Amino acid sequence: MGSITDLTQRLENLQTTAAEELTRLHQERAQLSRTIHEQQLSKARFQRSLYARLQEQLQDNETLAQTLPLEFDARLTDTGLAAVINEAISHSAKGAFSDEETATELLRQTNVNDADALAATVERIIALLYDGEDLDNVERQLKHRKAAIGLDQLYSTIYGLTYLEPRYSLRIKGRELTQLTPGERGSILLVFYLLADKDDRPLIIDQPEENLDNQSLYELVVPCIEAAKARRQIIMVTHNPNLAVVCDAEQVIWCHIDKENKNTVTYETGSLERPSINTHVVNVLEGTWPAFNTRAARYQPVTS
Repeated sequence: MGSITDLTQRLENLQTTAAEELTRLHQERAQLSRTIHEQQLSKARFQRSLYARLQEQLQDNETLAQTLPLEFDARLTDTGLAAVINEAISHSAKGAFSDEETATELLRQTNVNDADALAATVERIIALLYDGEDLDNVERQLKHRKAAIGLDQLYSTIYGLTYLEPRYSLRIKGRELTQLTPGERGSILLVFYLLADKDDRPLIIDQPEENLDNQSLYELVVPCIEAAKARRQIIMVTHNPNLAVVCDAEQVIWCHIDKENKNTVTYETGSLERPSINTHVVNVLEGTWPAFNTRAARYQPVTS
């Protein structure tokens, strides 16, 4: 078996080899973690790119840029690494994470979208778990119960970045999309279809004026429809003159249901300049000429 000196030397060599191997594996694991982080970031970048074209088009249209200041962002967010650590660690055991706020504060101060910042925080967490060079400190701090995660799972979570998720934020006039009214959300979706979608196939839109006031229609939706008409056919069902007349419909289809004659449906089609179509538009969309003239007489024109 050799002398004590030989055994001591062999043991020292094994310890040195083990330490070197541990360092190599640690570096390899850290690099894999960075690779995972880059893949996660690429998801957020992809989402941002989808809206970049729309933002550029909005900026090219001064009216839209003012009426629809659109801000989109996609970034990684921490969904609860601190909670995972606090669930795994026994707070009655001596260690840096005996205080639940330690992990929370570390993550609060970390920009998880910055690879170096996140890597530094991960290494800081591991260092605090080791509490020096004593690897047994990690095992000692774990909760020894079925509900708690094991050491391997804790490491996999910390380095595997499963707690990071892309979160998408769309703001209109400083408000989150979820804070907008149904009509406002509908108008934003319509703008996406009209400006961001480069398809040249006909687009059918059913009553886009619902839940939207006429000013919003005129300032927001009308310019988008006019821009989209240059490259695709727009087929629209509407009861709003701002959409049929102001958008300069090239063809109008008037529909009538005769309820006293077995609900017979009749259609008439033509341009706005055609007298019969013009009359139908005035009657249906404007509420007849007397109604239109009454409103016109009541309004006071603004002079500069």
